Amino acid sequence: MYNEFMENTRKTVINTLLWAVLVFFPLLCYPQGGIFGVLKAKYYGLLFLSFFMLLLLLEKRRIETEEFFLFGFLAMALLSSLLAEHPKLALLGNIHRYDGMITLLAYAVVYVFFSRYGKLEDRRLYAMLASGMFVCVLGFMQFFSLGEVYFVPFSGRAFGLMGNPNFYGSFLSLLLPLSLYVFLEKDWRSGAVFFLVFFLALLTSMARSAWIGSSIGLLSFVLFYNWKKNREKRKRLLLLGLCLVVLGTGIMAIHPPTRQRVESIFKEGRLLFTSKEHSGLGAGRLDIWKKSFILIGEKPLVGVGPEHMLFALDQAEEEIKLDKAHNEYLDRAVATGVPSLILYLAWIFTILRRAWKTRGNPLVLALMSAVISYLFQAFFNIAIVMVYPYFMAILGILSYSSKRDAFSLEKSLKGYR
Repeated sequence: MYNEFMENTRKTVINTLLWAVLVFFPLLCYPQGGIFGVLKAKYYGLLFLSFFMLLLLLEKRRIETEEFFLFGFLAMALLSSLLAEHPKLALLGNIHRYDGMITLLAYAVVYVFFSRYGKLEDRRLYAMLASGMFVCVLGFMQFFSLGEVYFVPFSGRAFGLMGNPNFYGSFLSLLLPLSLYVFLEKDWRSGAVFFLVFFLALLTSMARSAWIGSSIGLLSFVLFYNWKKNREKRKRLLLLGLCLVVLGTGIMAIHPPTRQRVESIFKEGRLLFTSKEHSGLGAGRLDIWKKSFILIGEKPLVGVGPEHMLFALDQAEEEIKLDKAHNEYLDRAVATGVPSLILYLAWIFTILRRAWKTRGNPLVLALMSAVISYLFQAFFNIAIVMVYPYFMAILGILSYSSKRDAFSLEKSLKGYR
């Protein structure tokens, strides 16, 4: 009787944690002088949830291949933290980012937990998308200046509950492929509503990195989806595509900043290959990347340490101080060294390679497209506590869903939902 009670309690806790990350984590915020504060709320929420996840992971299980790469990356990050100029800062992070070693460990716990228990059943998927829609409603209010929902002003750009338009865009890039999956595989009406809301929200973010990443992710879904004997679904997709064209064209016609933002992608892309002067391209990212490569060259093995780019660069006379490379991959190399970046990429590549073998499953394909969307936008963005735990959860669900022994795992947890 006691063992049965403990097992039922364990299953309830697992279910609660799954719902907490996918549905409630994006909504975490706290009152801050009449506005929504999100950074601390999500950081402490991450630590709280990952602590209970870790307790459930403290049991003997076979370590997956990709987890060896993950643990290797964490070991290198820990070594870099201990060798950094300010070890305490590297371990704990600063109050403006909370991106220290402790946060990296919490991210890893979220991934491992979801890779072992993260079954994405329909009700959880719909709740997850509904939660995303609520964030979008706040984003629309910000874009149209309706109500006091501002964290800081972003010149007419929406940012939801993510603290920054670019982070908001990366969050939406994860949801778009999943809403397309619902549109094609579940209920096309609710799927269309989800997709169109997320599409419009993405436009209001004005996040070019997310526009590029989402386009590539959605294109990969469409290209590799099994369209054979699915004439009705092809019609639905064509109709949805026409709606996007009409909406996108209309918005650019009535809202010049959106049109100018879209045009800037092609303009700067052309200048990148035709001009010798690249200063200022990508909102100055190319200049930042050049400085990042210099730091990598100085400390290629262990990096300068998490949260240490601000100190490693000579910025005494700079008006704006740089603390990130604005490219997740360069950030990893700068902070923890090139070997850790290789381990990090090997970890993600191993997951995607296994998922590719099961891409015939539409859910796996949608999850893989969401991960691809995030990975491409990450070339121009940074990992942040408001969004990265969500990405870890989806990456973990992808790993769970594409495992060959997923059936046995599901059977061993039968009844926990």
